[in-house]
Amino acid sequence: MEIVLLKPKDLEEKAVTLTLSERTARLLQFYSEYCKRNQDDIVDHYLEEIFRLDQKFQAWGTTKRNNKVFMKLISEIASIEGYDSEIEDIFENHSGDQIHNEADNG
Repeated sequence: MEIVLLKPKDLEEKAVTLTLSERTARLLQFYSEYCKRNQDDIVDHYLEEIFRLDQKFQAWGTTKRNNKVFMKLISEIASIEGYDSEIEDIFENHSGDQIHNEADNG
């Protein structure tokens, strides 16, 4: 039997306010009880999964001006789960697109 180890929690957190439908809020509450995780961790986990899996979002992000921050954040998500190759393929396909660093902004 393989043991799944818990990963250290990222200490850098930022509080945000979200408005959810009543149904989604209730289901989130039930899901939190079911998996014995707090609601913040659930939302954070599944948003990162969406960002990691949504190749159209990733491709869109590579076309943004000053996209280095976007690319860094997406790469961090990919490396957490070991999906570097998927993300690298998307970045390579857009390597000819505009890539500016933040100093170009102004």
